[in-house]
Amino acid sequence: SSGINAEYGVLCEQLIIEAGVAFIPVQKPLLLPHSLNNYNTQTLPLFDTLFVKKKKSTIISSIMDKQTLFSQYASANNSFLKSMLSQFVVRAESKDKENKDAAHKPALPWKRLVAGAVAGTADVWVCHPLDRIKTHLQNNPQLTIAQSTKEILSKGKGVTGGISALYEGILPMTVEAIFKVGIRYFSFQFFVDQYTHRVLGGVKPTAEKQFFLNLLGGGFAGAVESFAVVIPCELLKVRHMTQAHNVSFSGVFKDVIKNEGIRGLYTGGSATFLRQATNHMIRFPVFYAITGYLKGNDPNKHLAVWQNLVAGGLAGTASTLVNNPLDTIKTRMQKVGANKSAVEAIRNIYRDGGIKAYWAGVSMRIVRVAPGQAITWAVLEWVLKLLGKD
Repeated sequence: SSGINAEYGVLCEQLIIEAGVAFIPVQKPLLLPHSLNNYNTQTLPLFDTLFVKKKKSTIISSIMDKQTLFSQYASANNSFLKSMLSQFVVRAESKDKENKDAAHKPALPWKRLVAGAVAGTADVWVCHPLDRIKTHLQNNPQLTIAQSTKEILSKGKGVTGGISALYEGILPMTVEAIFKVGIRYFSFQFFVDQYTHRVLGGVKPTAEKQFFLNLLGGGFAGAVESFAVVIPCELLKVRHMTQAHNVSFSGVFKDVIKNEGIRGLYTGGSATFLRQATNHMIRFPVFYAITGYLKGNDPNKHLAVWQNLVAGGLAGTASTLVNNPLDTIKTRMQKVGANKSAVEAIRNIYRDGGIKAYWAGVSMRIVRVAPGQAITWAVLEWVLKLLGKD
């Protein structure tokens, strides 16, 4: 601008908004008055808030709130200052948008992790005997439920026999459930939150999109829990329940590692992965479709415990009817000395009992899964209510 002796100072390229204040560090060359004594706030309205290092007439920093910045931009009559201030205004607005995006970024769903762990524990302690009978039936399809139960009860002597035999492996299964179910609900909510934030731009999905999103989230949750927990734990459970002699759970683990290595823990993993993924691709959308209907699509409404029990039981039944063949194949593949590939397991199952053999133990599995899922979902929703559902 005319009448001002030019001397280079420096001014920032960045405008950082923090608690409503703009911090302007030193970076860019800028025309300054040669003498600070000639400094004129009318000629250079921007500088009335600048802190100046007098020795070299160099701008060190400026602290300016957004209101001052915008008002000076509006009142500036110097084209150079107008242009310079406009860059700051754009950056301030951009930074505001970044801050708003960060503020709306979904938090990690830790409450789901805790609620899932509690729900999984409740499920195991109530339904483990049913799971014991179901596994025995799948490996002995010629037996009835009564015959299978009798064989289990006759296994072992003293404290390891009788009713106690129905609770074999209950402690390891409890530990598994704490991690498995906690990870499941954490992973599901994490996927849904991230998809909504990143893909949908934070816009609440329609009912149709929500059903599809719950389906994808369920598949993601099933995949994560499979590799993290379910595959190795399921193999150890099956080996423990189908062994000829009484060996502790830790003994079964040592035998697998010794004879088959770490990879042995993932025998039958493909079938387990498909079972878990399809399980939750069905359970999550079915449960939330039923509860959404009961809530009248009011997400803030809390259902009665019996309503969550019914919705969870129906979701568990639906998933069992659809993917029982995968569960049967998985069990056969993981049995000691059994089939090493899914194709061989499929052939042997068909040879043993035809198409119906793929649904061996389905009635017992429904008896196990339906109440298990009913308990899991009801306890989950109850704990989330206590924690303050997000």
